[in-house]
Amino acid sequence: MASQTDVRQLIYRPSAPRITAAAGSAGDTIITALNSEVTPPLALQATTTPNLVLNIGNITVTNPSSGLNRSIPPISSLLPTFASGTVTMSASGSGTATPSTGSAINLGMTASQFMRLGVNITSTGVLILLAGTPGASLAAATVPAAISGTFAIGYVVVRTDASNNVQNVLNSDIYQYVGGGGGSGTGNASTILETLKNEFVDSPYQLLTPNIIATDSATKFSTLTGAAYDASNSTIKFTANAQVAVSTNMLDTAEFLGQGLDVGGVDLSVMWSKSQSPTALSVPAAFTYEVSRDGGTNYSTMTVTRVGTTEAFRGNLTFTTEAVQQSLATQTGTTLNRDLAQSSSDQQLSQSFVVPAGQTWVITQAILNVTKTGTPGGNLYVSLVNNSGGVPSALAADVLGQSSAVVASSLTTGANTVVLPNTVLVAGTYHVVVSSDAAYKATGTFASNKIQLQDASTLSGESTYNGSAWSTQASRGLIYTLQGRSLDLRLRITSAGSPTYPCGLDGFGLFYSLNNVGLVGATKKTQRFVFNSTVDNTSSFAITGFSPDPDLLSFYHVETGQVYKIPAFNLNGTTATFAANTFNNGGVSTTVTLIADQNSGGAMDNSDSNGRLLSTNHLGSTSGLDDKSAAGRGIILRRPDGTLREIAIDNNDNITITSVP
Repeated sequence: MASQTDVRQLIYRPSAPRITAAAGSAGDTIITALNSEVTPPLALQATTTPNLVLNIGNITVTNPSSGLNRSIPPISSLLPTFASGTVTMSASGSGTATPSTGSAINLGMTASQFMRLGVNITSTGVLILLAGTPGASLAAATVPAAISGTFAIGYVVVRTDASNNVQNVLNSDIYQYVGGGGGSGTGNASTILETLKNEFVDSPYQLLTPNIIATDSATKFSTLTGAAYDASNSTIKFTANAQVAVSTNMLDTAEFLGQGLDVGGVDLSVMWSKSQSPTALSVPAAFTYEVSRDGGTNYSTMTVTRVGTTEAFRGNLTFTTEAVQQSLATQTGTTLNRDLAQSSSDQQLSQSFVVPAGQTWVITQAILNVTKTGTPGGNLYVSLVNNSGGVPSALAADVLGQSSAVVASSLTTGANTVVLPNTVLVAGTYHVVVSSDAAYKATGTFASNKIQLQDASTLSGESTYNGSAWSTQASRGLIYTLQGRSLDLRLRITSAGSPTYPCGLDGFGLFYSLNNVGLVGATKKTQRFVFNSTVDNTSSFAITGFSPDPDLLSFYHVETGQVYKIPAFNLNGTTATFAANTFNNGGVSTTVTLIADQNSGGAMDNSDSNGRLLSTNHLGSTSGLDDKSAAGRGIILRRPDGTLREIAIDNNDNITITSVP
């Protein structure tokens, strides 16, 4: 594994040499050195001769031991290059405050009032002023609400006298937010990000989406009910039970949603604030954490555990089948009927549908409206197939998912639900294809025993197959619904347990997409073939549900219990071919169920070689299942000269070193 040094974490620490300096070092020198470490990236300062101007700008601190100056630049991940700026107050409290960049704001004050005027900056260097509600005292003046997506620098107390004249700005009126955020290694946001990065290194997940409040404000929340963004603490603040914060979709559009992967489980890390200034915040122990992978249609409660006595909580969740399936694509209309015919142009029917840009769907079932006549024989199959020129692709590899056999006689007139293997579809055009087996096609008196798919002339997207090619049908579309879920990963936090409010959420990270998708959440590599031993007497089978591997593929004959491996059949591309009459049953008519199975290839690891290595080194365990120890034997190590030696212990617990036998 390659290592990469994050140079942003290499921070000059001028305080350290002063703390360890010889006795007699001036206390104010040490304090000055320490102060340089907590100075915010932008300073709010009064004018040397106080007036109505608040000054904003980068600052320079002096290292007292070296006399060298150090400029503290804006935090690169949050602030632009910003040399300086000002905010000028009007002489009257009923006037405005005007920033050097950005828009003026009305102070709205009357005589003898106090107001807290917040100063924020956007990512493009525009100053944003936020006015709190004025009050007759400083305690009565509210801290202004923040604007999402801006960085809070601090606020200044604006005062008016008995004639509503604004008083000069004094340094004692300025409240600077210190250590509230940053990506340079010195702030709260960096601490959270570094914590998440460290967890990510040891995580089995490939992707992580963080939501760091000091950086993101409230931009990654879709709903805040009761809870609200607090600029003074750079947190999402909860002040009572039953307040709710719901995130936006945490799945990465570029790196995940376009890759055709499902979300089988997630890890969650949550960080709460222990801040005591400017507002004292407590860490909640009993809040409810819920995760949804379908945008909130279904939520699953996650059990989280506090990490010691820290402000961090962690938990994980493996998703189960959702109770409510989303309707992803559907068409309704005035019912007509199209035969699923034995031959002619309607041997297979299809309906096109589109997964919108920026979305990924997981299809779990299809609802088809049919008209059933009599008692048709055989089975039907429903498949999801890639698009090719407006019709279903003819390539076997483009069949993305296929249902098990649906007994035709079991269908009823009206809506019928057909379960599909979980099939992940990225943005694009696809087709639902309905086909039949030979037994259905062999049904006698077909006109009186058949299945028709209901469609409508007011719809579109229907195609038919004549045995060799697909044709689109003008002004016809099937009546159908595709169900499943549109991937959308959200976290919902609900305040509960009556802690000491307020509680401030510093941020969280959701880990998703396991490294080895073959171990968890992979589609089963199984395909079922059902046919008649004499009418069909099938010996060639096109595998469309997965890519067959000749070393791993097995065929199970359900009725006889026979298992076939190569060379009992030949594999040509994705088609397995048996000798003629292999399943003829001596000419006696019977149903043959053949299952192609390759689940043993779902994950490739080195467990066998690892086991042999453990055994070679005689490693012991208290578990009999894992124990590989042998009396008097030990681990094998190699000396620098290349010679192997075995290190063991004797009955007196002395270490022994012997030549490798």
